[in-house]
Amino acid sequence: MLLTTKLGTVVGRCSGTELNEYGPDGEFCTSDDPESAQGAPMTSIFVTGTATSEVLNPNDGSVPALGPFSVAGRTFNCTALAQGTGTGGACRASAFTLLDQPTIADITVTYRLCAQGPPAPTPMPSPICSGDCDVDGMVTVDEIIRLVNIALNNEPVAACMACSPLDIDCIIIAVNNALFECPHAEFTPTPTPAPRPSPTNTPQEGP
Repeated sequence: MLLTTKLGTVVGRCSGTELNEYGPDGEFCTSDDPESAQGAPMTSIFVTGTATSEVLNPNDGSVPALGPFSVAGRTFNCTALAQGTGTGGACRASAFTLLDQPTIADITVTYRLCAQGPPAPTPMPSPICSGDCDVDGMVTVDEIIRLVNIALNNEPVAACMACSPLDIDCIIIAVNNALFECPHAEFTPTPTPAPRPSPTNTPQEGP
């Protein structure tokens, strides 16, 4: 993500009469501040990894370096984004430098933008076969009973999402998966070769 900002600074007070710093309303950081007080536009890059900034020979070489300073982001849950279940806990991090700023000279800036709320839950993987409610690779009798109860409106649909749509065909497949294997496969019996007739000695008539 790219974000363009301007950073304006004054020293000492948030209000004053200096028009070149506070504008006609006497308040710092308001819309009537002159352009010179608002700072130069700076486009920064936001990442979900680690952002680092450093100024070499800052303030005309008064010190060897300013920094490096780092800030860490936090990745988004891409599956949760695709399913629309939230961005909570994700953070974008940025670090950049601003040189020759009024009153403060060279600086580095680090900050994060984080989504509010708890981290988005990690969605369960999709069932590998019909009836596998807890996605453990097998279908049990308890899961079959749960499907039947959902079909009878005795349990909520959220109790098992492994049949979509939940109909008699899916329940029958789930029963087969419980009886045989998960996922249930349609087995074609391997034909048994017919036994070869044993060789027999046919008496040969003599001349």
